[in-house]
Amino acid sequence: MYNDEVFEEVALSDTFIYKSFNRNAEMSTILLSAVKDSIIINEKYIDEQLLTIKRIKLSPIQDNVISAFLEGNIVIIYSNVKKVPSIIPFFTTRQGNHVRTYIFMNNFGKLVKDKNDLNHQYLEIPAKHLYALMEGAYISYQYALYPNKIVRSIGLMKPCADTYTSMVMRILNKEYALSMDMDAYDKVAFCVSQFFIESVWGLTNGEQIFAYARQNKNIKNNNANYLGALHDEYDEHNISSIDGLIDFIKTITPRLSSLSPRYFYQRWIETYKYSTSFAMESLPYFMYVMTSTIIGSFLINSPLIADISKDVKGIRNYYIELEKVL
Repeated sequence: MYNDEVFEEVALSDTFIYKSFNRNAEMSTILLSAVKDSIIINEKYIDEQLLTIKRIKLSPIQDNVISAFLEGNIVIIYSNVKKVPSIIPFFTTRQGNHVRTYIFMNNFGKLVKDKNDLNHQYLEIPAKHLYALMEGAYISYQYALYPNKIVRSIGLMKPCADTYTSMVMRILNKEYALSMDMDAYDKVAFCVSQFFIESVWGLTNGEQIFAYARQNKNIKNNNANYLGALHDEYDEHNISSIDGLIDFIKTITPRLSSLSPRYFYQRWIETYKYSTSFAMESLPYFMYVMTSTIIGSFLINSPLIADISKDVKGIRNYYIELEKVL
C-alpha cells in the first residue's frame, strides 16, 4: 500500500539508542521492509476493541486518536516477514509534507482466524493495550506536525521533567546509592533535569532551561548560586544525547565512575521494559510512557512508573494540558 514511501524518520535518527541499533542502516532496512511487506490492520480487525474503547472512555482525546486512525494518518501493520524489535512500538515518517505514523503490532498482538468465518482474521490484543499504542502514535504524529505546540506547554513539561528525572534517579540510586551523598544527588538530578528540558523536551532559552531545571522535585538544594557553576560546565559540553549525559554525570562523583551508557540502558529496559527505550531521548516516546502509565497499560512497567509519578505536581492535570495542545 505504501511501497513508494520514502522513510525520513522524524524523532529518532539523532538519538544514541537509534544509532546503536542502526549501524550499517540495519534498523532503517528492517523498518522499511516491515512496512512494505505487511498486513494493514483496518477497523475490521479491531472492531471489538474499538467498541470497548468507546464504551469505557479510556482517554479524553480518544475521539481524535480514532479519527486519525480511520483517516490513515495512524497505520497499524502486522509484518509478514520482518519483525520490528519491540523497542520501536511505533515510528513516524515524513514523505514530503505528508506525515504518517506506523504501529508495529507483531510484538503486542497476534492475528487469529475467526471461528465463525475462516476467511476473516482479527487482531487479538486487549483494548487498553491497543489504545495505549494508538494514543502514543497519535501524539507522535501531532508532534511531527506541530512540535512547538507541545514544547511551549510548561504545564506538560514540568510533570514530565519531574517524572523523567525520578525514573533516572531511581536507577542510579539503586545501583550506586547516590542518596548517601546528597550533594552529588542534587547535582546529578539537576543535570538529568536539564538534559530532559533541553535535549528531550526541546526548550531553547538558556535562562528558562536553568530556572526550570533547578525547580525539579528531586533537587533539595536548588539555590541558583549553588547550581550555577554546574550549569555553565554542563553547557560547555554541548550534551545532546543520553551517552553524553552519562559521560558527564559520572564525573560529578566517584560513585558513578563505573557507569557507562550501555550499562545504564540495560538497567533502564530491565526496570521499565523494552518499549520505553527511546523515551530516554525522544519526546514522543516519553509522552507515550506518560499516557500509557495514566491509562494503566502493562506494555510498560506502568505500576512502577505510576508509583514514581504519584506525587509529581501537575500529574493530575496532565490530560487537561494535553488536550490544549492537540
